[in-house]
Amino acid sequence: MLLLRTYDNEKRRIESWLGDLVTFGTSKKGKQITISLDSGQLPANPLYKAYKSKSFTDNDICLHFFILDILKEQPGLSVEEITDGICHRYGKIFDTQTVRLKLREYVSEGILLQTKHGKMLRYSLTEDYPDTFCSDMKELIDAITFFSEAAPFGVVGSYLLDHMNIKNDIFLYKHHFIVHTLEDNILLALLDAIDGRCLIELLNFGKSKQETIIQGIPMKVYISTQTGRRYILMYLPNMKRFQAFRLDNIKSVKSLSIYEEYDYYKEKFDKNSPFLLGCVFWIYRSN
Repeated sequence: MLLLRTYDNEKRRIESWLGDLVTFGTSKKGKQITISLDSGQLPANPLYKAYKSKSFTDNDICLHFFILDILKEQPGLSVEEITDGICHRYGKIFDTQTVRLKLREYVSEGILLQTKHGKMLRYSLTEDYPDTFCSDMKELIDAITFFSEAAPFGVVGSYLLDHMNIKNDIFLYKHHFIVHTLEDNILLALLDAIDGRCLIELLNFGKSKQETIIQGIPMKVYISTQTGRRYILMYLPNMKRFQAFRLDNIKSVKSLSIYEEYDYYKEKFDKNSPFLLGCVFWIYRSN
């Protein structure tokens, strides 16, 4: 019963994201649910709603406005001062640890700045606002509009356009591979590992849904111009070879440690990469 309820909740969530793009029909196999769209007529990727949708508790909503309101008037407060301020100003009592966790979340998301004064951490609002970012550069808006649909992490551009209440009425794309935005969290973790020269651990799965743990050294991300599919090219120390993995088959990425011989294998990769057929050395398929 719990599994069915979870499926229904996820189904309703997807329907809310895609709206009229979801169609229903019947066949010999029973009721069928399909997604039908012309990607060349989409001004914005509807799957960005997967990043913009979130569940909130009453405390989450209250703390959001309380914290921003207090720090707007009095920047540079400690967690204890913010907690006391919420109690005195709004008559709501929160545990200090609850407020501290919310502050950490907002620091990680770039909403707040955290500075250390002695042994005490103090918080203030960030000064990086999308409206001030684009206020004097109208030509930048066209670039953001293009980026929001044409590049990896385009959801960042979509957030900026939403904040400025701007819709894409300029660009349409004949080949618009919208589904791959759902891999952007994996892509970000891989790029961080490449930048840090790290050994990583992938949780990979294939058509059989069997999960496989793979350790390797990420070298470069390739994107197919034909399908939009993304691959991470890695060196696998245990197998002593380069191999490619599809990002849509990767469930999670974990950086383990800096790999001391990273530069050596990166040089070997760079020498061999001009001789690739397509964008892969080898496609890993789990059984």
